[in-house]
Amino acid sequence: MSSETNIRHFPGGKEPVEKGVDGGSGPPHDSDMERRVERLEKKMEDVQGALTSIQVTLAEIKATMATKDDLTNVRVEVAEMKGRIAKLPSLAQIAALLAIAGAIFKGLSFIHS
Repeated sequence: MSSETNIRHFPGGKEPVEKGVDGGSGPPHDSDMERRVERLEKKMEDVQGALTSIQVTLAEIKATMATKDDLTNVRVEVAEMKGRIAKLPSLAQIAALLAIAGAIFKGLSFIHS
């Protein structure tokens, strides 16, 4: 293998320094790596707890969620109800029937008098 790299150095720039994980002076190779990893591990525990809670919630939702067949049945029932409602008399038809009934009642009362 060649010791050449594809790194270009800009004038006035810093030369790359190879240091170990704990040997650097700044992130990500600083000497505070252990504390940072512990903090990340703690946050991951929190994330795992949140994910577990989300999984439980999703399982509850899935258990009560309507299926495609359920929705098809609802559509059929709604269509049947629309058909029944369409057959009901309208307000104008009810008013006309009441007027006819009133006229018949008036005519009968006229005959008896």
